Amino acid sequence: MDYENAQKEHRKQLNLKNGKPSKTGGLEFIPTNDVFHHFTVILRLQREKELQMEIFKKGGYDDISISKIDAWVKKTGTPSKGFRTMPREALDAWIRGLHEMRLVED
Repeated sequence: MDYENAQKEHRKQLNLKNGKPSKTGGLEFIPTNDVFHHFTVILRLQREKELQMEIFKKGGYDDISISKIDAWVKKTGTPSKGFRTMPREALDAWIRGLHEMRLVED
C-alpha cells in the first residue's frame, strides 16, 4: 500500500470528515493497527514474533506470518513502507489468544 492509499485508509478508519474526526454516538474509534501497536509495546512483545504467532493461532487466527505482524504493528498516523491495515478479526483473535495463554486475566 502506497502512502496516499495508506492515508485514505487511515482517514477511513478514523472516520474523518474534512480532516476532523466525526463522532458516532459520542465514541471515537482507534484503528486496529494502533491498538495492536500499543498492546505489543505495553506487554513488551515487540521483538517476540514467534510468541505473537502462537498467540494468534491460540486465538483461532491461523493465517498469520511474521511479515503480517510487522505490517500490522505499524501505527496508522504515519504510514510507512510495509503498512497494511490489520483486520478486526485478527485483533480479536490476538486478544483471545492472550487470554487463552493466560498472558492477561479477566
